[in-house]
This record gives sequence, C-alpha cells and structure tokens, in this order.
Amino acid sequence: QLACQAADSVPLELRSADKNPLYVQVMNIEKELIQVLTENGVERMEPKGHKFDANCHQVAAELPDDTKEPGTVIFVKQIGYKYKDRVIRPAKVIVAKKKTVVPKPAAAASEGSEMAKTEGTDSTSSY
Repeated sequence: QLACQAADSVPLELRSADKNPLYVQVMNIEKELIQVLTENGVERMEPKGHKFDANCHQVAAELPDDTKEPGTVIFVKQIGYKYKDRVIRPAKVIVAKKKTVVPKPAAAASEGSEMAKTEGTDSTSSY
C-alpha cells in the first residue's frame, strides 16, 4: 500500500528511469511486495467490469452510465485484498447507475393554464 502511494505521488513527467531512478526503485519494491504477498496467499481484488459485491467492495461513488449495467464497477479507486476467502481490505469502487431523466419544469406547464384562466377575466371582452 505504501509503495503504491509513493509511486502515485511522483509527478507524471518524472515517471521514467532516465528522469527519476527513485521512481523505478519504488516500482521494483512494489512488484516484490506483491510477489511476496501472492506467494503467501494474499490476492489482489481488481473488480473493474464485475458486478458490485458488498462483501468485497466499498462504494466510493455512483456515476450515471448508460453503457454499463447498473451496479457494475466502472472504476477502482483502491485495490482490495483477500487472504484465502477472507477480505482483508475491501476494494473502493465507483459503480454505474442509470442516468435519471430530468422532467421538464412544471412552471412551463402552469404558464399555459394561467393564461387560460386570465383570458376569461379580461375587462375589455364583451359577452
């Protein structure tokens, strides 16, 4: 986790071996750490594209997206981890939701009815 945070804190323009050898070292430490964790039964949970599971995921946000099924993970903010079948840390995710259709304001509809009410009360009209 700390290696990932350290790597993410390096500006994009410095993320290459020739510009910042420290970044490369941090990335190597992260790879080794992930390898050791994997060898000892710890699995990374990368749920992007899968259905939301409250047992393994924590919703950070919902975004309207008509291209995905509602409840589908569209972005992983923080990778989760499992040891065997037990969740060590849930993945923080952003899930898709249906776009809501915004109804037209009632003011436009009521203007028409107001005009109909006031047409009959005109003082210049004769019966």
